[in-house]
Amino acid sequence: MKISQKILSICSLLDSKKASDIVVFDSSKRQNVVDYFVLCSLESAGQIRGIVDAILEESEKEPLIFGDIQRDGYLLGGWVVLDCEDAFVHLFTKTERARYSIDKIFADGGKAMSYKKLLATLKAQKQKEEAKNKLEQKKRIAQNKLEQKKKNAQDKLEQKKQDAQNKLEQKKKVKEEKKIEKQNQKNKKKEDNKR
Repeated sequence: MKISQKILSICSLLDSKKASDIVVFDSSKRQNVVDYFVLCSLESAGQIRGIVDAILEESEKEPLIFGDIQRDGYLLGGWVVLDCEDAFVHLFTKTERARYSIDKIFADGGKAMSYKKLLATLKAQKQKEEAKNKLEQKKRIAQNKLEQKKKNAQDKLEQKKQDAQNKLEQKKKVKEEKKIEKQNQKNKKKEDNKR
């Protein structure tokens, strides 16, 4: 289940404000008005209003994350719905949630996951991604080492060829010098014989 930063932020806020039974329903695969439905339970209407106010404050501080949020049922307080553009967040008192069996209704509409399980899943996905990245990093390092070894071996081979070429040229030079020396000695002998 892919979850937007907005939904995660709202669920985190709900969790920090002691909302219970936070469930996220992914309805993105169905033709619904929104991609997600978030349900949670609270002890009282006052606690619901307090969380709604906190979410609306956060949306004003972080408009890029939260976007435009509309509310319905705020004055009644037993069941408040927040329209978060791509999600509806339903805040219930425990009594109201049980009365309407709302979880069963939403269960037909998409894949459900509790917030705690969602966090565990996201954490596992992150760990899996990190492990994959580490493995790819190790592969790159091993590949670089292998390429460096090949380059070093090639450089050594080139150096040996160069050394062999230098030795051959040195031998030729020495041979040429000896030949010249011999020729000079012959020429000197001839001159000495002429005198």
